[in-house]
Amino acid sequence: MHYYVPGDRVWFKNPDEASADVSGYEGSWVIYLGGGLFSNFWQRDHPYTLEHKALEIYHWRHGTHRDADDHLLIDEALVAEYAQRSQAQPQDCQHIVARMTRYRDPAGVYAQGGCIDASREFALPLARLRLP
Repeated sequence: MHYYVPGDRVWFKNPDEASADVSGYEGSWVIYLGGGLFSNFWQRDHPYTLEHKALEIYHWRHGTHRDADDHLLIDEALVAEYAQRSQAQPQDCQHIVARMTRYRDPAGVYAQGGCIDASREFALPLARLRLP
């Protein structure tokens, strides 16, 4: 589960049913960069560690709210604040990370699973592709 090769594309499922209903927050695709870091497509100069990605996805549930038109949204600033608070509390952080780094439940199931997908994908080198 914790062995990644640079270039692996990994799915982190949002295990919280309510916040997973927010468009774009069903989970997160990341690419393993090496050195314990994963891509951050929105802030390219701030890659994620496994711990930080787990905390972020866990706290999506705390950033979920409805706007004036009753649309479900996630407040990224609030998520970041919660994640920072969790990092400052080692025991809480350890508990959340342990929970989130379990294998995820199957699609449509939100029980006791974590966010880690059992599979990973990788890019096929162009030299191995056989084009017509």
